[in-house]
Amino acid sequence: MIRQQLLNTMEVKGYTYNHISKQINCSEGIIHKFLTSNESIRFDIVLSLVKFLDPEKEIELLREYCQSITKPSHILVALEYMAINHQFDSAREIVERSKSFKNQDVKEATEVYSVFLDWKQGFISALDMYLAIEDLKINKSEFKVFLKIMEMYYFYIEKNFRATDSICLLLSKKINEIEGSNLFQYYKARFLQIKSHVELRYKMDIEKSREICSEIISLNISNSFLGFAYNSIALSYMDESLEKMNLYKNKAIEYFKIVGEQNVKGIASRFDKINAIKKNKINQIFICDEKDYLDVYINGIIKGDKERILESFTRFVNDGDYFLAKIPEQKLIEHYSSNRLIEAIKKAN
Repeated sequence: MIRQQLLNTMEVKGYTYNHISKQINCSEGIIHKFLTSNESIRFDIVLSLVKFLDPEKEIELLREYCQSITKPSHILVALEYMAINHQFDSAREIVERSKSFKNQDVKEATEVYSVFLDWKQGFISALDMYLAIEDLKINKSEFKVFLKIMEMYYFYIEKNFRATDSICLLLSKKINEIEGSNLFQYYKARFLQIKSHVELRYKMDIEKSREICSEIISLNISNSFLGFAYNSIALSYMDESLEKMNLYKNKAIEYFKIVGEQNVKGIASRFDKINAIKKNKINQIFICDEKDYLDVYINGIIKGDKERILESFTRFVNDGDYFLAKIPEQKLIEHYSSNRLIEAIKKAN
């Protein structure tokens, strides 16, 4: 299907093999071989072909193509491609089909991605995922990196920015060790997406965070990563410009919707709360989620309760989320002259 679809597109658009070759930086012979036979070529070349010839049908065409791949090295990339594009059912099919393979790399891939997909599809909790990867015996360097990325995800989800930062420091070295691997760019993008938030929310290095997000965008690996990058950029403008914050927030939501991100409403809700706080237009009819530190802050504002505002600040600081801690911090300083208390809490953490 994919080959015929691309050949049809070539004919409709009047593209020659020479023209395509120059556009995707690949020899005419390799392109011709793939389109006119059943021979396989590198996955990244197939992806470039689809992105150039029929980008609107990228996921549809690649989903079908990935199910037909049998070469071990191509299976590994196809599996990751499906995962990063939130095509979890298709990724699961590749895992199940590949369990019969004797190739050691494929065997390890099925073990690692089985745990990852169990977590992403909601069959196990983040904690169960973290505990499960601790028991895996993996030899392939790429998958060792991916296990460390999964560990990073766990601490990020748990809002433990200090632990996340420690893993990021380790990964910054480990990632470079697999440069040249077919999986390098995918794993690098996974690493960078979390790194951007660590730089922003833990280290409060706004420019560094934006720089990392720009790198993610330039990699153009998947809509999911693009959404995450624009989400980080949007948050970084919280104090500088609500107009820019909302502009980038809308771009993030657009990409998240394409991949079916489950937490789109939660992401949009957080920005709605920040807008309301910054514009001093907080809805007095408000149901407080005690697990949401912004909710605790808003609840304190509505009630005029300094202790609730302080609780919000303390929770953010305990997690190492110093960037969002600025919201309750500013209120405590402006209205309650709590400078000494704030510094004491920061030092304690």
